[in-house]
Amino acid sequence: MYMTPKAISAAVALLCSTAASVAQPADPLRAAAEKAVKTNPEVTARFNAYRAATDAIDVARGGFLPRIDLDARAGATTAASPVGCPTNRRRSAAARPA
Repeated sequence: MYMTPKAISAAVALLCSTAASVAQPADPLRAAAEKAVKTNPEVTARFNAYRAATDAIDVARGGFLPRIDLDARAGATTAASPVGCPTNRRRSAAARPA
């Protein structure tokens, strides 16, 4: 099969155009925004302020959720007897052993 010079140049142009489009990022706007956030300090500051605001909203929403508090302790304890129990009464002199 013999190709004419016009067909060859068209094929080369087609290959070059597809190779150039593959080398570009899929979303140039997203790539530009990422570059701006990474390099521009003002954009970085505003982006961090936005993230802080969204985190504050999440914290505020968390106040409406149920909360469980647990408290556990281990060890020996001495419980005081209530007033009027037989263990707190003084023994009379007659009841004391000699």
